[in-house]
Amino acid sequence: MLTVTSVNVNGLRAAAKKGFVEWLADTSADVLCLQEVRAEPEQLPETVRAPEGWFVTHAPAAAKGRAGVSLYSRREPDAVRVGFGSAEFDGSGRYVEADLPGVTIASLYLPSGEVGTDRQDEKVRFMD
Repeated sequence: MLTVTSVNVNGLRAAAKKGFVEWLADTSADVLCLQEVRAEPEQLPETVRAPEGWFVTHAPAAAKGRAGVSLYSRREPDAVRVGFGSAEFDGSGRYVEADLPGVTIASLYLPSGEVGTDRQDEKVRFMD
């Protein structure tokens, strides 16, 4: 049985300065799903971008400093996919999934939206 932890890091560079690397070293999770990473992989320290003992996939948003998801796994995934085949959303840094033995794990950062606004319409399109 895999242990999966999901964390909204509200900026992975900031989280790294506040102890993310130490927390990662201490976690017993087999898989870690991060949301709101807000960074390109090359902006992250090596200890965060590709920590020893973890297989990592980062899905940054095309809009710099926005959204972004990452998936860390102690086991090398059989396959990894960024996005889900949507021309509108695949570059938005909101979805990454990995196939592990017997299970597919996804890190998802759902768009927010207020009823009756364009953002709500975007959220509904994303969920569809």
